[in-house]
Amino acid sequence: MLPELLQSPNLFYLLHRIDIDLAEQQKLAGCPFCGGPLHYSNYQRKPRGGPDTLPENLCLRLSLCCGVENCRRRTLPPSTLFMDRRVYFRSVILIVLTLMQKNPR
Repeated sequence: MLPELLQSPNLFYLLHRIDIDLAEQQKLAGCPFCGGPLHYSNYQRKPRGGPDTLPENLCLRLSLCCGVENCRRRTLPPSTLFMDRRVYFRSVILIVLTLMQKNPR
């Protein structure tokens, strides 16, 4: 059941939609360093472990950049798709850990 879930694009569409909502909340809150406005500055990721048929827009790491000239710091909103700098989707890591707990070596 769990490995088949990773081959369903619907899971990744849902997680991407959650990421968009989290990024919008962060954008409305403003820059955590100076309070200035935030603008999207997304970057492409090449994650592993998902279905091969995922569109490229689902492989974007949503990122925000401050619009104040002397600040210009980058802010990463929380993500349900990606886990920090790891190359695998967050859901892949969680499912593998779950399966390892179920079947210890």
